[in-house]
Amino acid sequence: MSKLYMVGGLIAAVVAGAQFLNMRAQPTVVGAGSGITEAARRDAVSLVAKGDPAMEAARAKARAGVDGFLALAARPPAGASKFAVKLAVRDGEMVEYFWISGFVNQGQFYVGLLDNTPRMVKTVKQGQAMTFRRDDIVDWMYVERGAMKGNFTACALLSKESPAEREKFMKTYRLTCAG
Repeated sequence: MSKLYMVGGLIAAVVAGAQFLNMRAQPTVVGAGSGITEAARRDAVSLVAKGDPAMEAARAKARAGVDGFLALAARPPAGASKFAVKLAVRDGEMVEYFWISGFVNQGQFYVGLLDNTPRMVKTVKQGQAMTFRRDDIVDWMYVERGAMKGNFTACALLSKESPAEREKFMKTYRLTCAG
């Protein structure tokens, strides 16, 4: 599959050897070349090759920081909000990744709301309550004083964008991908 699909916000689905990354917003198809900033605004899905080194590194970085993130989410400092985690949802051979917001710790599990429009899997709906474990988290993010923190999968996608598009996205969402 060599097409770039942009239809949903920073999620990923494995289909025929590819991953779909859902970006958040209106369920609209955005043509290739529209850029990640427009894709994020429209909750678009981006196609990424399975095993993509930048995406694998992003997931590893997110997993390495998940305990600190969960501790911060449990007791948010002043100015920190919009805590969300990204999870994989499987539907047969299909896998799609979704942001889960408003999550709370329930002992060994967490419960939150699916925050994207499903594009590939048919077993979940936007707004549905989702139960998950710490080990299910593949990415995380929050906003602190207007700046986006985490969202390592967005940084992986940005590594494939033009310098102008990277700058536009990072300025729009006040995201820093260094480090």
